[in-house]
This record gives sequence, C-alpha cells and structure tokens, in this order.
Amino acid sequence: MKKTALIMAAMAALVMAAASLVKAEGPGQSRGPIAISADRLETDDAAGVVHFIGAVVARQGSMTLTCDRMKVFYTVEPSGEGEAASSPLGAGNREIDRVEAFDRVKMVDGDRLAVGDHAIYLARKAPRRLILTGNARVWQGRDSLTGHRVIYFLDEKRSVAESKPGAAESKPGERVTTIIHGGAE
Repeated sequence: MKKTALIMAAMAALVMAAASLVKAEGPGQSRGPIAISADRLETDDAAGVVHFIGAVVARQGSMTLTCDRMKVFYTVEPSGEGEAASSPLGAGNREIDRVEAFDRVKMVDGDRLAVGDHAIYLARKAPRRLILTGNARVWQGRDSLTGHRVIYFLDEKRSVAESKPGAAESKPGERVTTIIHGGAE
C-alpha cells in the first residue's frame, strides 16, 4: 500500500512537471515551467486539478509564490493519438490555466513584493496577472500600494489597486493608499 502511494505521488509530480512545460513566446505567455513543492499533494485527474497543501512554494522564472494551500487548474488537449482529453497521464498538451492560492499569500518578483489572503494567477489569458484580495499590498522597493483588491500585471510590471466597494462612505482605511518615497533622504 505504501509503495502504491509513493508511485502515485511520483506520477502526480511527473504530471505537474509535464503540465508546467509551457511555451515562453513573449508578453502574455508563460515564462517556462512552474516548480511547486508542498507538504501534501492531491490530484483530481477528471477535473484537471492538483491541490497542494501545507507550506506551498511555487517558482516560475524570477517569480516565487508562497502560501498555505494552492489549487492548480490545467487543461489537456489531445495530441491526436486517441487518448482522452481529460486524462493528464495521456500524451496530450498540458497547460496550466490558472493557479489559486489561499492564506498567507506572498509573491516576490524581482524588486516587487505582493501579499494578500487570496490570489488568483491567470496564466493563459493575456496579460498574465496575479489578482490579490484580502489585505492586499504591493511593494516596489520602499514604495507601497494597498487596496481591497490589487491586480499585478506580471509582464508589464505594473499594478492596479481598487478600494472596497462603498469605501468612500465608510472607513478611510478601506480605500486605496500608496506611500511613495522621494529621491535621496
């Protein structure tokens, strides 16, 4: 039984490695494979979902994303050799569609740092972006941007922050804020 579980875990890791081998063709495209490690891994082949649980670390190019739990949703397109489109173990083309991160989300990309309680990384839809919610904040150097929702456009190295709906009538802390440090101090 233990040997079967180890084989299944190894197969799941192989599937994820194969699923992450995507093209790097320019803006809006992925920057190579995504390497993910965690304490536990659960796969749902029929749904095209891999769930990582516990101390999750995901790396792609210069970007590192850490969180407590992560779900990776992927698509499988048949290669024309008759395998089922829903089988990630077949020889079809696998692409990560999106990644959803939960709890203590932290993304580092070069001199940018972004944190939040929840994040969605849209890998296939151009432009590639990370959408942070729940205590969302982005830093570039010493400058920071805080909002109810912060969208970080990875290829363009830019961010958009949105305040909580109705924040103008409520608490000032629920609005978008930024801190910009000037030149030499």
